[in-house]
Amino acid sequence: MRPNRMSGKGLPSSNTRSDGSSGAARVKTTSAVIAAQIRRALKEGGSAEHAQSVQRSFQEEIKSPGWYTADLRRAAARFRRQIQKDHGLDFPVAVADQLLLGSVREEKIAAIFPLEKLDAQFGGSEYKLFESWLGRISSWADQ
Repeated sequence: MRPNRMSGKGLPSSNTRSDGSSGAARVKTTSAVIAAQIRRALKEGGSAEHAQSVQRSFQEEIKSPGWYTADLRRAAARFRRQIQKDHGLDFPVAVADQLLLGSVREEKIAAIFPLEKLDAQFGGSEYKLFESWLGRISSWADQ
């Protein structure tokens, strides 16, 4: 098993309180909150050894917790399923918008992977937003 595989843990469901316990009191979950949870999962799941290997592929310094692409794709699919189950179609786009504000390679990749299978459901307003994201891509490592 690679060191950066997530242990089946996804995002807390919308029934989870901010302290991690389940209960009647619900905390309003925003795209920024979900993006922060994804960032934390990505940071905790990385491999320092692989991060060093990734860095050797680039002349410029990149920020990477060291995820293998296949593992990142699987984690992103879990994030998407949980987000859609709890919040519907518009929410993965809002979460991606938040993740693309960061400078960490895997955050940007995790922003895009969940949207790949949803492209048939997007319209003009989403594609206009996607076009605005192009300025947030600083190198081919971000794609």
